[in-house]
Amino acid sequence: MTEAQAESQSGAEDQEFEGADDGIDAPEVSVVTIKPGNATNFPTVGQVSSTDLLGSGLGRFHLFDRPASLGQTVRIHYEGKLSDGTEFDSSRKRGRAFEFTLGSGNVIEGLDRAILQMSRGQRAKVSVPPELAYGSVGYPPVIPPNATLIFEVELMSFTM
Repeated sequence: MTEAQAESQSGAEDQEFEGADDGIDAPEVSVVTIKPGNATNFPTVGQVSSTDLLGSGLGRFHLFDRPASLGQTVRIHYEGKLSDGTEFDSSRKRGRAFEFTLGSGNVIEGLDRAILQMSRGQRAKVSVPPELAYGSVGYPPVIPPNATLIFEVELMSFTM
């Protein structure tokens, strides 16, 4: 992503999440289980307040009923596709799991949100709306503007 795209996207995110209690529904991520995980180990150790989430760029997050731990390192396998089925990225094809820190900005916001809903070993189909992906700018030439992204994600492990 170019610096200009990052600044443009950052500004859009700041506007979107101002006034988290304004009653407007925030875009949500859809997570549909393909293969259940252990339903016990979620990357959710510790408690994060709504203020912490807003400060992290994950404003108006809808899992306040469950503790969340931004800052944990997770390992996932994923395939990313556009809504027309065009694959744009795959850790499986590279033969190496992808590791990143939740809430650090290393991945799109929608992927952070989805992983916080998954348990270790779970494989899920994740649909990320443009507002939680690359928005109206896209990520040319790979991701067009206003693209809904579809991922198949497997949560392999995370730090406790």
